[in-house]
Amino acid sequence: MAANDRFDKEAAEWDNNPFTVKSSRFALSALLENVPQLQAAATESGEKNLDVLEIGCGTGLLSLLIAPYLKSLTAVDTAEGMIKALQTKLAAQTGASNIDPVCVMLENPDDPKTQDASSAGHPKRFDLVISHLVLHHIPSLPDILKTMWGTLKPNGRIALTDFENFGPEAIQFHPQHKLDGVERHGITKPEMEALLREARFVDVTVKEAWRMPKDVESGGSMDFPSYLDLKPTTNLNMSWDTGAEASNWETTNGDAGGFTADAGGFTADANGFSGAGDADFSGGGDSGAGGDDTCRNCHQTGHFSRDCPEPRQMTGECYNCGQTGHNKADCTNERVERPFTGACRHCEKVGHRAAECPNKPADICRTCGKEGHKAIACEELRTDVFKNAIEMSAEDAWSKMKEADAAKDLDDFKEAFFAYAKAIFIKHANGEGDALDLADMHQGFRSENMNMHFIAKEEEVSDVFTFISPAGAVNQKFKLAFNWGPKPKRAFFATGWPATPEENIERLQEGAGMPFDSGIPKCGNCGELGHIKKWCKEEIAEVVDGPKVQCVICNETGHRARDCTQERVDHFACRNCKKSGHGSKECPEPRSAEGVECKTCNEVGHFSRDCPTRGGPMTCRNCGEEGHKGAECDKPRVMKCHNCEQNGHSAKECTEPKNMANMKCRNCEEMGHSSRECPKPRDYSKVQCNNCHEMGHGAARCKNPAVASPAMDAGAGGEFGGTAEFGGDQAAPAEAAAGGWGSAAVEASGGW
Repeated sequence: MAANDRFDKEAAEWDNNPFTVKSSRFALSALLENVPQLQAAATESGEKNLDVLEIGCGTGLLSLLIAPYLKSLTAVDTAEGMIKALQTKLAAQTGASNIDPVCVMLENPDDPKTQDASSAGHPKRFDLVISHLVLHHIPSLPDILKTMWGTLKPNGRIALTDFENFGPEAIQFHPQHKLDGVERHGITKPEMEALLREARFVDVTVKEAWRMPKDVESGGSMDFPSYLDLKPTTNLNMSWDTGAEASNWETTNGDAGGFTADAGGFTADANGFSGAGDADFSGGGDSGAGGDDTCRNCHQTGHFSRDCPEPRQMTGECYNCGQTGHNKADCTNERVERPFTGACRHCEKVGHRAAECPNKPADICRTCGKEGHKAIACEELRTDVFKNAIEMSAEDAWSKMKEADAAKDLDDFKEAFFAYAKAIFIKHANGEGDALDLADMHQGFRSENMNMHFIAKEEEVSDVFTFISPAGAVNQKFKLAFNWGPKPKRAFFATGWPATPEENIERLQEGAGMPFDSGIPKCGNCGELGHIKKWCKEEIAEVVDGPKVQCVICNETGHRARDCTQERVDHFACRNCKKSGHGSKECPEPRSAEGVECKTCNEVGHFSRDCPTRGGPMTCRNCGEEGHKGAECDKPRVMKCHNCEQNGHSAKECTEPKNMANMKCRNCEEMGHSSRECPKPRDYSKVQCNNCHEMGHGAARCKNPAVASPAMDAGAGGEFGGTAEFGGDQAAPAEAAAGGWGSAAVEASGGW
């Protein structure tokens, strides 16, 4: 399979993609927050009794994070390269003996590769099935969901995470060269809910779990919402030794199949399908609740609820005051506290909310993973900068930095630098030395005559991001840039650059780092950090010019194309005659002037050749006749030489001596000579500088700083930016190769 070949090749570099690593952390947080058994296992006294199946484990990023909370984990993937990478990790680690990596295309719940000795005599089943960022690669979602259902124990659960299809822009989740094996660009929540119910899951919950920014191929960054599917299976007794009676099968029923009407609840009185049954279903027949042509709102026939002229009927209770006839959004009454009758999502006991649960587990920080505090109050050092760096001694890393510096290989230099930062961090944590000091390191580069310069730039970042230093300190003031020299080469890169080397040293001492997600949520209602809109205590802000539904047929808002009453328009019809089946180039009808703007008078409705303000009739420059122009002339083209003024050839092909009388000077605009032979002083008012793009002088005399060309496509890769290869799906920023103060400086601005 092409997709497997692609993932086999990417396995070695998979863990170097910061988006993949970070999304695995978010997936773990969502699972711990929403699966009660995992919450219990996260406590000190919690039992780890879950048998879990992970489909599409990759290199085990999520597997290794969640394994400490489980009894066993069967990690399945179809790419052999991914499984080998996970096996290599397991061989080098201790404490992960409960992970069993398996390379298999799981199509059968009883596949022998997922079974073990403990399942002898009956197929192995799991308490929980998880999958992260895999569903958009699966060709048939109904088939894989049915397989998941078959692998579960009674009352088992599945917890699936993937990005949501929020429209045409969702295709940018993958760059063009990584579209092999992508079956869909996310999936909508309603579609996912329907698929899960078709697969016989009950208590289906599909909700947005997190949003994560991702650099896209078209430039810039987009927020991709990721949803979480949570649902237990049917609560039927499905144990393997129950026998016929336990499964509601009537063994004495013979040819009838043994399933009695009373046991299944299919009697007319019970289900309301008889004429005298439940009023909601009377007379329904094949039409369901009132028939296919019955409005759900007014219960009249002849139209659908979306076209109902009657006001929407509010039949349910308001969540705010408990009265009927309106919803919470329109409620003007005081809030009425009502007893909570649901089940707690932490302990699953009835009678209290999760916020009031006495067994609620301690808060887990999203950034450091420790208990007892949240990300907004986290004071731990963070290892984001060098988390995926290779391990080596500080001395070896320094030697590799010098080798890369001599070759001016930025990738090798950064790899060695991160390894050096990791080694110094570990030493400092063990009390064997000082923390990494960028200013001292920069001075060390100067004393050894190295090319690399650490530059501390001023740069604004979003409030949900923070600069993290290579020593692990957060909330640094400046952005750290890597450069082969002390000065910016490009004008657009000079913004925020220190004015002098001394100022640069002061900034490095004050604190510089690379941008990373702070891990602190931001409220979409009040804009404050530390909580999300769901828990915001401020009054819900009024949405001004929010998203609107617009019809693609009539371009009006308020309805979709499927509900539009206007006549359908063929957007591929001929622009000239408005008929389908051909384009305007092949149109047999005379060209229509409808909607055409005249190039002479700028009025609409006629061509310039028919313009009433035109001085005289149009004359063809080819044949000399009136009534048409040269482009429309049906006679053979007549070529006229500008040198000898004879027909039949061009000036380039002319064999006559150069006629200087017909030549116009571009400098003085007089006839009889060229600009190169012009006796008059050069007219610099007609000269544009290639350096600053101003008129009046050339680049040799320019005293202005260099100005970036407006046509430069920063961030497109190559000379002015990185490609997606360095950071997986994430393209490096435009600055990533912009250069330093001097010759060939290169900056890498956090594309790790």
